[in-house]
Amino acid sequence: MKTISRIMAATALVSVVGCGKLPGSSLGGTFIVEPFLNRVIPTEGLTGPGQVYSAALGREYQALARIAAKEDVNWIDASAYAKKSLAALRGEEIQPWAPSVLGLSGEADSVYQRVLSTLNANAGRNPVACARAMALYDNYVEELSEGAHACSDPAVILAELDEQLAACGFAEARTVVVPVPAPAPVYVPPPPPAPVVEYVPPPAPVVEYTPPPAPVVEYTPPPAPIDACSAVSVPANCTCDGASGNAILTCERVVTREVVKEVPVPTEVIREVVREVQVPAPAAPVAPAPATYVAPPPPPAPVPVPVPAAPNLPLNYTIYFGYDRYDLTAEARQVIDEAVAAFRAYAAPFMDIIGHTDTRGSKAYNTRLAQRRADAVAGAVSSRGVDRSSLRVSASSELDPAITTGDGVREALNRRVSITIVQ
Repeated sequence: MKTISRIMAATALVSVVGCGKLPGSSLGGTFIVEPFLNRVIPTEGLTGPGQVYSAALGREYQALARIAAKEDVNWIDASAYAKKSLAALRGEEIQPWAPSVLGLSGEADSVYQRVLSTLNANAGRNPVACARAMALYDNYVEELSEGAHACSDPAVILAELDEQLAACGFAEARTVVVPVPAPAPVYVPPPPPAPVVEYVPPPAPVVEYTPPPAPVVEYTPPPAPIDACSAVSVPANCTCDGASGNAILTCERVVTREVVKEVPVPTEVIREVVREVQVPAPAAPVAPAPATYVAPPPPPAPVPVPVPAAPNLPLNYTIYFGYDRYDLTAEARQVIDEAVAAFRAYAAPFMDIIGHTDTRGSKAYNTRLAQRRADAVAGAVSSRGVDRSSLRVSASSELDPAITTGDGVREALNRRVSITIVQ
């Protein structure tokens, strides 16, 4: 087993990039790490706050050594945490690392002073919370010193450190204010319950009936008048004009008169042409043909409206996150694209977005981290054109794990956001 540990430590020196070297760490110290990780540190039978505090420190630094060795594959840094744990279990007084030994200053100095003063004043009263705060501080300055190559986000660790310092006994200085008597309580009725939005399915398509147009009586003009001359007999010496509807005859007569004059004037024959117009009785008017009713064509048969087939797409999607992170990877954005496409295909009214975490860290911190993850996914969905009022966003913290684990365990499958399309 020691030979395997040496090989693992040597490999860690070559493969680890960006994880720094902590005070007290060494290659030789890596030989004690593997057997130390399997050591059981007692939680019962301890007498006095001093033993409780030392045992709590031993457990916290053992947990940091396990993370450095097993998850970050940094056996050299794991040796520094293992040495601190063993020293605490021997009853030695150990102190948090000063920022200067890791090349830090500025805000790290103020955090260090806050941690140091809180531990000195409260370790005897709240040993477990104070031990947790001290280990979190050392983990915080370790990640802060690694800069862009940090294995965890220092801001996330600092937020949990502030919670543990408050549990240990840290309290900021406050201005004493003379309390003003509170007014008599006034009953305020509870607000009415929020209305329940029920999903109403869209109505079935209705084919509207268009009545046929009113019947149109077509006007048939009367026939052209018949030439009146065709109804009368026209003599040979007459002509007929029947364009007006009446037969008008024009006839020519030849009258011979003899005029006798004195000799030597001979007898003359004078020919007269007399024209007379005969207007016969007007012909009876021709009655117009009766109007003909033309029936309208029958209305067209209604055309059935095709009903689209239901889409065959998943209703549930899962997006995973790194440890202590809530930023979206390229794979996460692809899953969001698929979920938005399914939401539109189903024409669904709502999309449930729920954030989850593993059990590492406090429940209060995990609730905030789960909410940040859910908000990040909701923002990406909204940026793809989905109305924000259709998104129901919530955080389940560590209360609904995909994989059931003990408290304080990192589990990648539990660091997720679940998307459910509600039909």
